[in-house]
Amino acid sequence: MREEFIDIWKNLPSTLLEAAKNIDAQDVSQVMRLRKKFNAEQVRAAIELTKARHKAQSKFPDIADRIFADTHAIEMASSMIVARHKSLRFMSKNNIWDLCCGIGGDMLALSEIADQVVGYELDALRAWMCQLNTKRTVKVCDVTQQDFRDGIFHIDPARRDTGGKRKWRFDDIIPGPDFITQLVANNNGGCIKLAPSINQDDLPFEAELEYISENNRLVQGLAWTGELNQNQRTATVIQNKQIHTLHGNPNTLFHDRLSDEQQYLYTIDPAIERANLIPELASRLSATIIHEKLGLLTSNQQLTSPFIKGFKLIEQMGWKENRIKKWLEEHNAGIVEIKTRGKIINPDIIQNKLRGKGNQTYTLFILRKNKRILTYITKRI
Repeated sequence: MREEFIDIWKNLPSTLLEAAKNIDAQDVSQVMRLRKKFNAEQVRAAIELTKARHKAQSKFPDIADRIFADTHAIEMASSMIVARHKSLRFMSKNNIWDLCCGIGGDMLALSEIADQVVGYELDALRAWMCQLNTKRTVKVCDVTQQDFRDGIFHIDPARRDTGGKRKWRFDDIIPGPDFITQLVANNNGGCIKLAPSINQDDLPFEAELEYISENNRLVQGLAWTGELNQNQRTATVIQNKQIHTLHGNPNTLFHDRLSDEQQYLYTIDPAIERANLIPELASRLSATIIHEKLGLLTSNQQLTSPFIKGFKLIEQMGWKENRIKKWLEEHNAGIVEIKTRGKIINPDIIQNKLRGKGNQTYTLFILRKNKRILTYITKRI
């Protein structure tokens, strides 16, 4: 529960916090100099808070310099842009419960759209932090011992064990599946924050799954239930502070949109692929898919969409390193970018081997299509 640390964090001297910002925390001599002026627990807390605020710059740019958090909590928290996107589903809802609220990443956004938001957190220190960050009521308790009924909830179950190792399975979350299932059954609607590895078959209840990527990295899988379940499947892509969402049917057949390679290749944002919405996207863009396992669209048209990145197909051939190297030398290659999947080759090693002395930059897709390993030589659009 860590109640004993609250007084230490509450009473950190401003002079210590300022000093902690200006030292190298890995330098033992600098830390020891601080400990001559302040006690060891205060110094430890001040250094941890300083590190957390530094980490918070990317997730909470507007409040990073005044947020209260530890580094682990910042790593696990939703970024402000993700939290605000999620909060839109809660519009017009009131009396929202934020369970396992941590330092309040999601609760900050929920508080912007609802009058009544109450947090629940087992860790007393994190609950105190959340209350400071959100200016809302946060109750210190074990949520599994509470009776939540007929309401709207957000819950962020723990997905790491005591050693800090990430856990990916729904069966391993804390609070466990039995509590989550009962929470869903007893309430009007909710959002369960999960790992992006979650599948519908993993859940013992019906839910809309949404996958969120932020700057090309999958960051969250969400299960929307009850009144907040609005679509069959959703993929949300956040790039350069812009949010783009695609809804669709995850069961659309791939073979309806398969074709051979055309003039352009397009990589697909990981949220789209994880949500099984590649055929949906292909249909909307009037593009086709070269193979259901390669994560590439193709078209004779130059397409524009926030969900894809485009490449002009220059040459296609089987994967033979010497032959590829000769082609690149003949075409003035300099930097060579490698994209692959399935550990067919080591991209770092091959990239160094193929790099030339020219001034042309090429992107090579080295992929297994059926039984052949093919090389697509392209240029970024």
